[in-house]
Amino acid sequence: MEETIESGEVSGQIQPVDQSSLRLKIKNEKQVLENIKSDYKDAEKFKEDNDSRISAWMDIYNSRPYGTEKKGKSRYVSSMVRQLVEWQVPSLVEPFTSAEEPVQCSPVTYRDVDTAKQAQTLLNYQFTRGFPRFTFMTDLCTTISTEGTCW
Repeated sequence: MEETIESGEVSGQIQPVDQSSLRLKIKNEKQVLENIKSDYKDAEKFKEDNDSRISAWMDIYNSRPYGTEKKGKSRYVSSMVRQLVEWQVPSLVEPFTSAEEPVQCSPVTYRDVDTAKQAQTLLNYQFTRGFPRFTFMTDLCTTISTEGTCW
């Protein structure tokens, strides 16, 4: 007896493919593809808008001229934003790097107490010893502050 695959199932008999469900699948796949394309276009628009905001903030951070300067007037652009970012980064990093046990795991049920303790010990070890947390947090806070995407 020959086994065939007609409708997605392996069986000893030939089973006819339901054409109406096949059409629905194709229609649903087309709708899914259209939704994905639409979401991608929306994401591209958002990214362009976000990139222009980051670029504008980086211009301010780097003390670039605003473009409104007049001839015969001062063209001085303050670097106060850069100084403020440099001053605030250590204060932002400190809470994440000074704790001896930065990760705390709470059990959900009474049976999870031992698991939570083990997970907490492992995560704290990895975050404090096996991971360059100071460098990571300093880079993160500096990037977020200089791009103006947070705080």
